[in-house]
Amino acid sequence: MMSRQKLVGWACIVVAGGYLLYFLRTRLLTAGLPVERKEWLQAAMFVVILVLGTINVRFAAMREAGRGLPQLPPKQLSKDA
Repeated sequence: MMSRQKLVGWACIVVAGGYLLYFLRTRLLTAGLPVERKEWLQAAMFVVILVLGTINVRFAAMREAGRGLPQLPPKQLSKDA
C-alpha cells in the first residue's frame, strides 16, 4: 500500500498535469478568444501544485528509504567572533 503522503503527491501531479495539458491544448494551441488574466493565474497556480506534488512524492520516497528529511547543520556559535 502506498503511503498517504505519496498518494496525495501523485494526486496533485495528476490533477495539475491534466489541467496544464488541457490548458496547453485548448487555450494556447488553438485559435479562439484571447487567454484572460484569470486563466494565466490558474495555470500558474497549477504549476505550483505540480511542483509541490513532486516535492511530496520525493519526500515520501526519502522517508521510506529511512533517510528522513534533509536538515541543515546546527550553527556553531563562536565566542571569539
